[in-house]
Amino acid sequence: GEAAVADVFACDDFSTAAPGGVRAARSRGVEQLGYWEALAEHKPDMVVCAWMPMGVDWSHAFRHTPTVREYLLLGEADDGSVGHLWRTWGNPAFRPPTAPPSLPPPYLADGWERADVPEIG
Repeated sequence: GEAAVADVFACDDFSTAAPGGVRAARSRGVEQLGYWEALAEHKPDMVVCAWMPMGVDWSHAFRHTPTVREYLLLGEADDGSVGHLWRTWGNPAFRPPTAPPSLPPPYLADGWERADVPEIG
């Protein structure tokens, strides 16, 4: 059969990068785009997100981008320092205090499922 071909785009908003790091990243083809801009411009089928900042959730945007069929989050899950512990990972210990216990994690409510891949870590 034919080999699969994929276009790969590396993007970063460089908001936490040291100046030397920005130059190095740009010299390697990393585009200066935030995640919303990258999703809109590249319309990816799959997103690989490494070390999403703690306390924020980009996965909502991934799930609501029509072209995205799958996303892979790299970093500590559930109780670590990557993403939002409820909105990204669905950790029930961090469910909103006024939410009913039956409230599903956001990814399930959006029609997605979670598959952990500990071998990658």
